[in-house]
Amino acid sequence: QYCELTEAEAYAKARADWGNDVVLVQDTDVLDTWFSSGLWPFSTLGWPKETPDMAQYYPTTMLETGYDIIFFWVARMVMMGLELTGKEPFNTIYLHGLIRQNDGKKMSKSRPEKAVDPLDMIDAYGCDALRFYLITAGAPGNDIKVEIKIGPDGKKQVERIEGARNFANKLWNATRFVIGKVSQVSEGSEVSTLSTPSTLGNAWITARANETIVNVRKLMDGYEYGEAGRLIYEFAWNDFCDWYVELAKLDFDHETAQTAVAALDTILRLLHPFMPFITEELWQKLKEATSGQFEVESLAYPALILAPFPTTDNGRRTTGASVVGGPSSVVSMNTLQDVIRVIRQARADYKVAPDKKVAAIIVAGEHRELLESQRAAIVMLAKVDDGALTIAATATAPDKAVAQMLGDITVYLPMAGLVDLEAEKKRLSDELAAMEQSIIKSESLLNSDFGKRAPPQVIEKEKAKMTDAQQKCVQLKERLASM
Repeated sequence: QYCELTEAEAYAKARADWGNDVVLVQDTDVLDTWFSSGLWPFSTLGWPKETPDMAQYYPTTMLETGYDIIFFWVARMVMMGLELTGKEPFNTIYLHGLIRQNDGKKMSKSRPEKAVDPLDMIDAYGCDALRFYLITAGAPGNDIKVEIKIGPDGKKQVERIEGARNFANKLWNATRFVIGKVSQVSEGSEVSTLSTPSTLGNAWITARANETIVNVRKLMDGYEYGEAGRLIYEFAWNDFCDWYVELAKLDFDHETAQTAVAALDTILRLLHPFMPFITEELWQKLKEATSGQFEVESLAYPALILAPFPTTDNGRRTTGASVVGGPSSVVSMNTLQDVIRVIRQARADYKVAPDKKVAAIIVAGEHRELLESQRAAIVMLAKVDDGALTIAATATAPDKAVAQMLGDITVYLPMAGLVDLEAEKKRLSDELAAMEQSIIKSESLLNSDFGKRAPPQVIEKEKAKMTDAQQKCVQLKERLASM
């Protein structure tokens, strides 16, 4: 009954209850919370005895914590360590941001509808997805704002954690693809190492793996863990899954199998500190599937957690597999990707059916030989009709064709191969009329009493809407003129 009172109130109540001779004494068998926490770096290792754990693990190197408890805990650990052991408990302090609600306020029991229970997020998305999200969501020292939505089932959802879960699913599917293909090409094969890649895809993914290793290690050494995680994400999702896996489908031979295993092993080892459980599971499956068919040193370890973090040495991997395919393969691949992207974008702009193949004329200049060698990739990834694909050093611009400029490369897509011209003209004309009406409506609103009385943010939103409509009108007129 005295616990929730101040010291003065407790004395007053005690004297009222028991008389003026009452003396309140603090319990001598209780340590102050922050005082006892200050002992944590060495009390957990057996101090004050000179235990093997004390000898091996104290002092440590880095403490990771939030910036809000520097005075309460961090400073006390340093002072207690120096006073009682003669050594500072750590030499580096890594401060991360706090997790806040979307409005910037701390999560509070007084607003339970705004709070997030990490156990609920783990149940919904998995612990690896939550871990990856928290590491990559914010910049060093900045707080993380969590936007909560209520799903159809009434449960709380966080969209960005869903993105991390989707990444985990992507890794699972990519690993399953590689394992399935490797099992088809490795039966009866002898153990071999990576030699000079004979395809652009294999050379490119190897070079990109090395670039990623170098950049990730620099970021990790500089304590930029979030940026390192985002870099691994881009390499795994964009380079490996979206591009390399698709290219590999063209001809998954033994060389491609070796390259795919090495690249996937690199991804899983880079990602292991961020997503330890799924990477360990996938790596064990990859190790089992390869069965020693490929000489990659890291796969000889009994567990991923024991394997070395990826590194490079003068352009060669330290996994027993040589790395070739330098910057030239990256430049060549970028050229191929640009060509495929502009064709895909044109298909999307003109709403071409996904299963319809289109004609294309690529005036490639000095890149003709490169693009001709990648003809199969252009046909498959851009859904171009092989019989209607022309790749030439020079060519005359055809009539009624969509032209896309890529430096010294021009891609022409004949309109007849893209859409029904008359139907497309009508659709674009209708869309242009709608945009023009939207502009008239916005101008009328802004020039009326609404424009004088509405809040500034509402006015800015309406102006942005009108500007967007004006830009679309220009684009629609250009497309109609080209037809």
